[in-house]
Amino acid sequence: MDNIVVKKEENEYIALKKGEKIISTNIFFQDFISLMQNIEFDEFYKKYFTNWSDIETMVFYMKLYKALEYGYSIRFKNNIDKRLMTFILHKIMTTTILRKSAIEIFKNFKQHSLSDQEIFCKMLDFASISNEYLAIEN
Repeated sequence: MDNIVVKKEENEYIALKKGEKIISTNIFFQDFISLMQNIEFDEFYKKYFTNWSDIETMVFYMKLYKALEYGYSIRFKNNIDKRLMTFILHKIMTTTILRKSAIEIFKNFKQHSLSDQEIFCKMLDFASISNEYLAIEN
């Protein structure tokens, strides 16, 4: 029985050393492990990544967010305020025509791996429509 425990400890030690080498040389794993160990992300993940539909919705929101962030910074040479971002995201998601257009762009992203810049440029195609729908009501 003691032999099994020693063997397990030796294997774990070897795995730890190999994992340490991977982390020290592989940027993806450095970033990924750091993100997954982030408390805020962990809570977000547990809350919103519960099934495939939720995961796809979260990726949609993230890509939409990054595209809007990119477009805003290009146009206004400034970072977008989180309140304005929240308003725009909410308005897009609660306005049928805007949501449908954004979903079509996202489908295009899934099929062709568009960058945030390309997504934003495609969003500009429906910008004239969206100006009407993004109007602020009292």
